[in-house]
Amino acid sequence: DKSKVLSTKSGPADLVTDTDKAAERLIFGRIKGYFPTHRFVGEEGTSEAGDLDNSALAGYRHPVVVPRTGPDKGTPTWYVDPVDGTTNFVHGYPMSCVSIGLVVDDSTPLMGVVYNPITDELFTATRGKGARLNGRPMYVAGTQVSHPDPPLPTGLEALKSALVGTEVGASRVPEVVQATNSRLAAIMPHVRGIRAVGSCALQMCYVAAGRLDAFFEIGFGGPWDCAAGWCIVTEAGGVTVDPSGAAFSIGGRRVLCAANTHIAEALAGVLSAVPCAPSEPGYTPPE
Repeated sequence: DKSKVLSTKSGPADLVTDTDKAAERLIFGRIKGYFPTHRFVGEEGTSEAGDLDNSALAGYRHPVVVPRTGPDKGTPTWYVDPVDGTTNFVHGYPMSCVSIGLVVDDSTPLMGVVYNPITDELFTATRGKGARLNGRPMYVAGTQVSHPDPPLPTGLEALKSALVGTEVGASRVPEVVQATNSRLAAIMPHVRGIRAVGSCALQMCYVAAGRLDAFFEIGFGGPWDCAAGWCIVTEAGGVTVDPSGAAFSIGGRRVLCAANTHIAEALAGVLSAVPCAPSEPGYTPPE
């Protein structure tokens, strides 16, 4: 139902609806009632009690999360995407979700909740207590075998049987489209298949559930897209890194998660050979 569209953000492929805004207000209102001293950062402009207030967000679609020091350091932060997959929601494509993540110091994920109300799938995780899908324990692909025989493949061999998720993003800037297509072309010869469902949070959960072997995205909206998935993947036994293979940064707008380090390293190696576009996060000017 395209009448759901309230406005666009960075372009015609980047939508926001009245549902996004109402859901965000509802979620933050409920959580703040229990945790009034925590920080709250949401995709639709809600930010309280921290360095990312609304004035800091004004005119800047993709804020960088600044690590806190002093009295704010250690304050838990709730990152919320009220509707991840808004374009899917508008078009009636059944891959949309609510994503709620709790992180400390932007370095330690404490809790993640991702719910797709259309399929009635609830992905949850709490630090040190594992991940669950509709209340049942959930694991990344291969982790239920404690001593795989034969050993897990390494290098590009690790990708041969991998089903990899990604997203093409909302940018239609020609240089970004070219970089996106170049990454797909680089990966395709090495993997079993590539999927894109229109939601960063859901695809991270699909890695956690063993449906995908890996997922990557460069240039998504912000930490609200990946905070919950980061906790869920970690607790399901997976790994989360930067697409370059470096340590993951929640404010970097870049993520790669995988069922194991072999897949993550192999995929990062392929991705690193493709330069980012100048307007993409992670771009390095040529020397």
